[in-house]
Amino acid sequence: MRFPWQKAKPLLESDIVEEFIECYLKMVPDERFVGFNEGFLKWQKADDSTHELSLGKIFHDVALLAKNNRRTRDEIYQAFITAMHGSGPMPDKLSPEYHSRVLPAIRTRGYLDQVRKSLNTEVPYRDLNGELHSEYIIAYSVDFPTTVAHVAERQAEELELDEAGLYEISMQNLREFLPRAAFRQIFDEMAEPQMLPCEDGHARARMLVIGEYLEAGEEVAVVIPDGAMLFLLPIPPNNNWNPLRKLAEESNATGFSRPFLITKDQIRGM
Repeated sequence: MRFPWQKAKPLLESDIVEEFIECYLKMVPDERFVGFNEGFLKWQKADDSTHELSLGKIFHDVALLAKNNRRTRDEIYQAFITAMHGSGPMPDKLSPEYHSRVLPAIRTRGYLDQVRKSLNTEVPYRDLNGELHSEYIIAYSVDFPTTVAHVAERQAEELELDEAGLYEISMQNLREFLPRAAFRQIFDEMAEPQMLPCEDGHARARMLVIGEYLEAGEEVAVVIPDGAMLFLLPIPPNNNWNPLRKLAEESNATGFSRPFLITKDQIRGM
């Protein structure tokens, strides 16, 4: 079987991050880069406040460009940074008017622990599949044109939502990103791997509605190489997941480094 994404990527995640940091510091010299984790770049402003950037919105645009095409990549970085700083798309304070932008975000427990430690605050979340010891959790974000605001305790209070409210609203919004009819049309006719473009950068979250749209007894394999791309696949023959594991290991920071089995009742890393 030949997979549509099975081709060499000329750029590594580290290449893109390094280039973006270089470009950002030239355009915003009063900020300082202080760390990178789980696909998010943390910056410190002149007043010592901090903020995070997700490159999920641009990874897909630059990852497949040839290494010698730095000029085009710089133009993409510059447009991203200009939009973020020029139009002020993300407010300092959230409010209920932003409910339509709230989305679920599947993260690792390592991410949760790091946010708690770095911000010294609690983060609203729930265990994936309701399993206390699951490797993954469901957190929440607020989507903006060039970045996302991750919902910690303060942001939840500003949105006037508890965790149950965050989950309900975020799933309502996610269903608009991938309606049931659109998914069922692809799934019901699927005989080979199918690509779902996710230009909004929220490929990970779509796994939640895929499970919701499956019927009892149905199952599907999913590989997410980056935040802008999701692949639906039949369950591997003889339940041999090794080829999909190898492919998933090549994912960048906005994807998942392992494939998933999705049924109506669970999302399981394989």
